[in-house]
Amino acid sequence: MSYETNFQIGVKASPEDIYKTLTEPKRLAQWWTDTRGSGTKVGDTLEFWFGDLCQKFDVKALKSASLNP
Repeated sequence: MSYETNFQIGVKASPEDIYKTLTEPKRLAQWWTDTRGSGTKVGDTLEFWFGDLCQKFDVKALKSASLNP
């Protein structure tokens, strides 16, 4: 089973910084929860840890911050 999640929020940061934060586990972990794995390319797997619970997500698509919506 596969799910697609889309969120839209307002932040004061460049598109490039936001993209890096959402695709680099170390940056993502600083913003949210313990994050492991790699999210820099399609096919990578990210692990989100909440105590002893781990949720794994496979990267299905990436849209570069340099692309216009």
